[in-house]
Amino acid sequence: MGVNITKMEDIHGDYIEIEYKGQTMRFGYEIAEDGEIMSDRVVAANEHAIDLVIKNTDKFDWDGIFAMHGHEAIKLIEQTLKELGFSEVCFFTKK
Repeated sequence: MGVNITKMEDIHGDYIEIEYKGQTMRFGYEIAEDGEIMSDRVVAANEHAIDLVIKNTDKFDWDGIFAMHGHEAIKLIEQTLKELGFSEVCFFTKK
């Protein structure tokens, strides 16, 4: 069974819903911790990260990602994004 990734939208921006082997995770970006909306540069970086995940599903270790929880899963996604040449992964966080 393959991975199914859907790009979603909410009032703060885009995120992805990842379905794999009957499990679902959501990754994207959130408002800054101080409650302020992130800058356009950060929003653009996150949207680019989301697009890279969608276009490169075969490059990600989905079994490993879904076996982990929270920040550990995020770290594995960020590591793969870095390997794909993406540098601003620190803003790519779990919804």
